[in-house]
Amino acid sequence: MKRAPILLVVPTLLFTAACRGDEAALDLYRPSMTQLRLGDVVVDAPPVIPEARFIPGIVINGEDYDLRGGRMAPDAWRMKTDLSAMEDLEDPLGLIKHRDNPDAYPYEAGLGDLFDLEEGDIDYTDVEQGAIGDCYLVAALSAVLYVDNDRYVRDGVIREIKDENGAVTKFAVRFYDAWGDPQDIEVDAELMRKSGKVLYARSMDTTASGEEWAISLIEKAYAKWHTDYEKIGNGGYAGDVMQALTGATATYRTVSYLSDSSLIDGINESIEKNKPVVAGTFGEDDDVDYSGTGVYAWHAYSVLGTKEGGEDGPTVTLRNPWGSVEPAGNGEDDGIFDLTIPDFRRLYSGITFGGASSSDYTAPAAISDLALDSTVEGKVTLRWTATGDDGKEGLATAYDLRVSTAPITDDSFYEADRVTVADPQSPGAVESAELDAIVEGTTYYVAVKIEDESGNISSMSNVIDFTIEAEDVEVKVGEQYFDFESDTEDWTAKGLFHLTDAVAASPVHSFACHNPDTLDYDTGERVTCDLISPIVDLADLYAPAMLWEQVMDVEEGDGVDQAVLEVATEAGGYEDFKVVWSKEGVSGDFDLAYADLEPYEGQRIVFRFSFDSVDENNNTGIGWVIDDVWVLGN
Repeated sequence: MKRAPILLVVPTLLFTAACRGDEAALDLYRPSMTQLRLGDVVVDAPPVIPEARFIPGIVINGEDYDLRGGRMAPDAWRMKTDLSAMEDLEDPLGLIKHRDNPDAYPYEAGLGDLFDLEEGDIDYTDVEQGAIGDCYLVAALSAVLYVDNDRYVRDGVIREIKDENGAVTKFAVRFYDAWGDPQDIEVDAELMRKSGKVLYARSMDTTASGEEWAISLIEKAYAKWHTDYEKIGNGGYAGDVMQALTGATATYRTVSYLSDSSLIDGINESIEKNKPVVAGTFGEDDDVDYSGTGVYAWHAYSVLGTKEGGEDGPTVTLRNPWGSVEPAGNGEDDGIFDLTIPDFRRLYSGITFGGASSSDYTAPAAISDLALDSTVEGKVTLRWTATGDDGKEGLATAYDLRVSTAPITDDSFYEADRVTVADPQSPGAVESAELDAIVEGTTYYVAVKIEDESGNISSMSNVIDFTIEAEDVEVKVGEQYFDFESDTEDWTAKGLFHLTDAVAASPVHSFACHNPDTLDYDTGERVTCDLISPIVDLADLYAPAMLWEQVMDVEEGDGVDQAVLEVATEAGGYEDFKVVWSKEGVSGDFDLAYADLEPYEGQRIVFRFSFDSVDENNNTGIGWVIDDVWVLGN
C-alpha cells in the first residue's frame, strides 16, 4: 500500500458528528446542509459542504421558569390571535424524554400572537434558548437578526397564511435548502409545554400577559424540517443554520489560526456587511477551565462586534442565547458582555462567519504577487498577499492552490493537483503555504484562485515556476523529523503497534496498530495499543506544532474506536499525559494530521499515540498506521 510522494500543508480541521433520525419525513422537503453533511439525505449532485464545527450544546434554562410581568385580565391581553380557523398540522415529536410523557408535556396553543403587538417585530434580543440543547440554532438566529438591517430575513422568515376571510390558518417559515433555494415549512400555533409554559425556544417578549410565538415557531419549523426535536436538540452546526436562514454559505474558522487583526477585522467587516457571526467554546474535555468565567463549555454565542477597549486592549462583544448569564462586571444580566481578545482566545475554539442575506455577485480580486519564498530540506514555501471577499475588501472563504509539472493556464487550472491551504486572512495579510516531497531537478508550476462564501471565484493569479537543484536543499534549524527508516529503537511500541513495511507513506517503514499477519486488528477481544516517542526538545521552536501522515481505517463514530495523541512533560516526569488531538474521521488512505503544541513551547516532552477499540466488534480495518512525523516551529 505504498504511494507516490505528496504535497503537504497544514490542513484545516473538520468537526463532524454522526447521528440518524426518523427517515420517514425526510422526503417531504428538499434537504438542508446538515442533512447532506450527516448523510441523512443522499443526492446525486450535492453542493459543496463547507467546514463546520459540531457544538453539542448544553441546557441551563430549565423546564421551570418564571414569566416576566404580572398577569392581566383576559380582556387586557395585548396578543390574542383568533385560532378558530387554525389548521391542525402534524407536529414534530419532542425530545425523547418529553414525548414519552404527553400528559406532562402536551402540545397546546397559548394565548398570544406571532409578534408582540407593541413592537410588531422580532429582534435579536428576543431570542431565548429553552430546555433543549440547540444553542447553535438560537445563537445563529439571534446573530442573523442582529445584522438584518435591510430586513431581508425578518420580513420573510415567518408569515401568517390566512383564508379568504382573513383568519389565520397556519404559519409558513422560510428556510433555504442546501443549494440556497427557498422553501416554506408550514406549522400551526401549537407548542410543546410544561405547566402551560413554552418548553423549548421562546421569546424574551413573552410575559404573563401573553406569548410572542415567532421564535418558537421558527425553531419548531426547523425541527419539522429535520424530522423532530430530538434530531436538532442534541447539538448541531451554527453555520448550517445561518445558511438555512439567509441562503448564503457560512465559513468556519479556528480561532487559533487567526491573528488578532484578522479576528477583529473579520468580525467587524462581516457585521458591517450584514453578515452574522457565531462563536463556539471548547468542549468539556479540552482542558479549558470555565469555572468562574460566566462562560460555558460546548456552547454557542452570537457575536455582536468588537470595541477598541481601554488598558486591556480590544474586546469582543457577545450574546448568550439564554438571554442572561454572563461574566461579572458587564452591567445588566442580559447575556450581552465583552471579553478581551486574550480571554476570547482562551475560551472560544471556533468562529463562524455567515454570508449576507442579499445577493453577492462580486468576486474576490485576483492574487498578483504569488512568489517562491524559500526552499528548506526539500520543502518549498510560497507566499502571496491576501485580497478580499468583494474585490479587496472583506474576509474571503478559501484558497484553491494548484501545482503541476506542466504549465498552468486558465484552461488547465483545474487539471492541476489541488493543495490544501489554510483559510484566507484579512486583505493585505502575507499568506504562505508549504509544498513537500519536491523532487530535485523537476520543474513545478503553481497558481492560485480565491473564493468567497457565495461561490464567486477570482481570476487566476500569476503563474510561477521553479526547479529545486541539489545545492538548494538545506537543513531547517529546530525541526525534528521521524520517518521510521532508522533510529526507531528509542520509540516504545505497546500492544499491536509495531514497525512494519507492509504499508507506508514514504519510503518503506511505518508504525501500525494491527496484526502483522492479518493486517487488521480483529483479535476477538478489545484492543489497546500505544506508540511512545523518545524525548523531544521544543526549546528552539516558536509556536511548535506536529504533523504526521496516518491511515485511520477504524470504526467511525463516537463511543467506538478511540484514537488520541497525548503529550507528557519533563516537569511531570513524562507521565502527565494530556490529550492534544483526537480522531476526527476515518480513511483507508494516508492523510495529513495536525496537532498544536504551542502550550508546550520551550519544554521537553514525549508524545504518545494511543488507541482503544472500546470493544471487540467491527475491528476489521487495517487499523491506525503512522508515518513521517514532523515536529516543527511556526
